[in-house]
Formats: sequence, C-alpha cells, structure tokens
Amino acid sequence: MSIVLRYAAAVGALALAAACAGSSPAGTDAAPSDSARLVLIVPPPASAHSGVPFAAAPVVELRDEMGHVEARAGVMVFVSIENSTGMAGPDSVMITTSNGRATFTGMEIVGKATTQRVTFSASGFRPVSADVALLAGPPARLVAVHAEREWAKAGGAVERPPSIRVSDGAGNSVAGVRVTFTPASGSGSVEHPIATSDAAGVASPGTWTLGATVGRQQLVAAVEAAGVAPLGMTAVALPANLRFERLASNADFGMCALTADGAGWCWGRDDLAQLGDSVGSLDAGPASRPVPIAGGLHLTQVSLGAYACALAEGGGASCWGRAPTDDGSSWTPSAVSGAPVLTAITVGGWGGRDFACGLDAAGAAYCWGNNIGGALGTGDTMDRDVPTPVVGGHRFKTIAAGGTHTCALTAEGTAFCWGSPLLEGDVALMPTAVPGSLAFASISASVGVTCGVTVDGKGYCWGYGGDGRLGDGAAHIAAAPSAVAGDITFASISAGAGESCGLATDGMAWCWGEGYLGDGQAHQSYVPVRVSGGLVFRALTTNTGGACALTADDRAYCWGGNSYGQAGNGTFEPTLVPVAVFGQD
Repeated sequence: MSIVLRYAAAVGALALAAACAGSSPAGTDAAPSDSARLVLIVPPPASAHSGVPFAAAPVVELRDEMGHVEARAGVMVFVSIENSTGMAGPDSVMITTSNGRATFTGMEIVGKATTQRVTFSASGFRPVSADVALLAGPPARLVAVHAEREWAKAGGAVERPPSIRVSDGAGNSVAGVRVTFTPASGSGSVEHPIATSDAAGVASPGTWTLGATVGRQQLVAAVEAAGVAPLGMTAVALPANLRFERLASNADFGMCALTADGAGWCWGRDDLAQLGDSVGSLDAGPASRPVPIAGGLHLTQVSLGAYACALAEGGGASCWGRAPTDDGSSWTPSAVSGAPVLTAITVGGWGGRDFACGLDAAGAAYCWGNNIGGALGTGDTMDRDVPTPVVGGHRFKTIAAGGTHTCALTAEGTAFCWGSPLLEGDVALMPTAVPGSLAFASISASVGVTCGVTVDGKGYCWGYGGDGRLGDGAAHIAAAPSAVAGDITFASISAGAGESCGLATDGMAWCWGEGYLGDGQAHQSYVPVRVSGGLVFRALTTNTGGACALTADDRAYCWGGNSYGQAGNGTFEPTLVPVAVFGQD
C-alpha cells in the first residue's frame, strides 16, 4: 500500500514528491560517515491522523562528526516511509537553510492506519527515524454496507436494516462519527434517526419501515463534515399481491413484466440502467428482485436489452438505458424523439451496438439506433438517431429485433427479415422474404437465430444452430426455416441467446439449446426438452441464459443461469427448474 506524504514548501525550501515504491534519488545511496548524522530537533508526533497535517512541523538538523551543528545550506534531506507491507522509498525532499536545518512544514501522512516508520536521510549523513502511530483521519466518504437495493411490502420493514460505513480519504474506518438517517418524503421511518459509527466505522438506524406507496423509496445518510457527500440508499416497496399480465417481448440478461394497471417491473442486469428504476446512476448493479420502471407511465408493451423501450397507452414510445447512438443515455424512461404513434416496439443489438424498431397503426415499420449489419432496414448501414422508415413499403402485423437483424410478419403470415442474421456473411439492407412458403402466426429473433410458429402450430427455427438453438436435432447453420423436432403444437416460440424455448398449446414449456433448459440440469440438447415442475403457462419469453413464463393466475416463474439475478427470486444462483419471482405472495 502506498503512503502519501504531503507538506507545504516554506520560503527557501524545495518540495519534491515521488511514489513510495520508486527508486532512490541520486545521491541518497552514498554511504554516510561513521559519525556525521541527522538529528531530529522536532520529531514527528508519536501519533497522527491520516490526512491531517502534523501539529508541529518536523525539523531535521545536520551534525558533524563532533556532534556540532553543521550550518550548511543546500543539503537535500529526504523523507521516506516504511509501512506495514514492507514497502519503502523516498517520498519527499526539503533543502536545508543556512542554519543547517530542514523544516517539513505542513507534513501529513495519508495511508493505512498502522504504525509507520518515517526516515529522514541525506547523502553523507547517518539517517534518523521515528515511528508514527497513524490513526484514521476525518470522515471523507460514506459507503453502503449492502450495495444491492432492499425490498419489502409497502408499509413493511426491509429484511436487512440499512447500514453505512464511514471512511477517511485512505479508506480507514472512522469510529465515533454522528450519522443522521433521513427517509425521503413518503419513504417511511427508521428506528434510530441518529446513530454513531462503531469501531468498524459502521452505523445503522435499525429497522427501516417503508411508506405505504408502492415503488422506489429512499433513505439518506449524512454526516456533519465538510466535503462528505450524503449517501442515498434505495428500497423497493412492493404491492401486497404482485401479479403480472404481460412479459417483455424479448430480454437480455434480465426480464421485465407489466401488471394489469400498466406498471412496469424489471429485474436482472442493470449496469447500463436498463431496468429504468431511477437509482441515479448508469452503473447501479444488478437487481435480483423486481424493481419498478420509473415515470408512472401506464405501459402496454416493453422490450429489454442493454437498451430498453416501452409503449404507453396511446402509443407513445419511451426508452432508457445506454443510448444506441450518441444522443445520450437515461436511467429513466425518456420519450423517443420523432417517433410516430406506435402499436409495437422491440429492441435488439449485439456487442454494445443497440437498436430499436416499431410498427405504426398502419403496419409501417420504423427503426433507429445502431445500424449494425443493416438491422434498421433503411437500405444502408448508417446509424439513425430518430425512428426512420424501413424501406420497401411493406405493412407488418408484428416485428422482432435480434442481435444484428430484424424480422417481421405481414398480415398474411409472410416472414421478412433484414440485416445480418449470422453476425457475418450475407447482409440484407432491406426486407427480404424468408425462403419457403410458410405462413407464420408469430416470430421471434435473437443473436444469430430466428424462430417462428406457423398458423397450424408448427415450430421452425433458422440461423446458427451449432449450440442446438434450432431444435431440429442437428448442429448446423440453416439458411431457411427448419422444423423443430418432436410432435409439439406450439402457441409461441421465443428465440434466445444460448437456448430457445417454446410454449405448447397445452401450456407446457419446452426448451432446447445449451445451458439451463429448465429440466433440472445444465446441459445441451438439440431437440426440445420439457421444462420441469408441471406448471401450466400462458406466456413465455427467453433471456440470455434462461427464460421466464406466466401462469394463468398471472404469477411469473423463471429459470436459468441467473448470474445477474434474471430469475428474479432474490438470489444470483443458477435455477435449474422454474422458481417464483419474488414478491408474489
């Protein structure tokens, strides 16, 4: 660990600085005489606080072999530190004045709270050392002990009492600091509004009972110290009986769902603010339980990726998260500039290149964002900041964005795709009919793969199938729709990154591909395997590494890798079979 020495340069003195681990300055490696030495006229204090200047400036004096003062100016006196890790090195230098003394005015040590040996040295003189017991400095920062959000039913107490750690500028815990905890308006109350940090620097207000309003609530911790920013801690107040009417049309490392009253809830990865819950940062950390989409909008559709978009009643489009072009990012829903009234919306992207598409009431398609592989269908590969008509004049009833391509269905069930479905190779800059004469009732796209269900309930997939995502029993690339194996009549299929899943007309879920297929094990299957648990579902959407589905009573269940909490059950552990999303009591 590096220890920083600071001091103010006085008149006639020179101050230099170097890293503790650096090499010795020229001249300091000369062997001192047997008797010429340095003497501390004013030694460093026996103890000092990190980052606080010493009360008395150390003064070093030159002595000759007889012990007399050597009144000589211009001698460089170096100070170095040896800390508990054994690192040592010169850190600063002062120059003696005509009285043979060097004064280290304003000197301070910033570093780990432990005993530090301070050594003063000069070429030709025996060095002198002193030990300083370094103590924690003044408060400089507040950090939440538990980084993730808290959850409770509205009006109830959060599971873990909130707590914060007070640290100084070097990261040392600071004890004895008075901390005030103030709930924001409508955010309930705490047991102890004022608490004092303990020996570990930790302070807690005890129980936090949330307010009665469903949604995001905040508790602010603050100390009376200059320059220390208050710390806001977030809790989510859940409704008494959380139920979902609709899942996101597609999802990345997370999931979103809408309640019957149009409230949006999301869970999973949130490093790009894609959950939209207004935590005030574009790096909020994952949420393993549902968090509310901010803004109070009454939503009818939602689509989740690294960039998320939704439709409100009336067809207004809003998006949030990492912006697909250079027009800025937002951690709360923001209206899409220049968007027509839309009836459908979908987001796609791959490798940080995101885009979105939608349909208007007449079935005309619009796309915007990163035009990776021609995925916008505008006849070129230029990015678009605003919704731009897809060329060709087609009218569609549904649209689905994948990794680097987009597909849509006409009213007659004809499938068209554009972009680069396999991330490389052939690129279609405008809608191109999918080979074959199949009539589809639904279509879904993901990274490198597309799946659809025909009007008679047959499942087909095409694209990259090396990982089994085509479900046709083989590892290959299919340029045209290939029938999903098995005698299954599908209501829908959701293509995913790693695995694809389908919902049969009897409500049973089936998955295929590589990863967590919901059948109790992590494995690879080139044909559909039945999801365990015997649950009957009415809707299903895959995400990266898993899937979520809704039962007839509007309960959400998820399964999969869950590395970002995309199962929504309050953990980050893999879920091999469907588990209920948290809060659905």
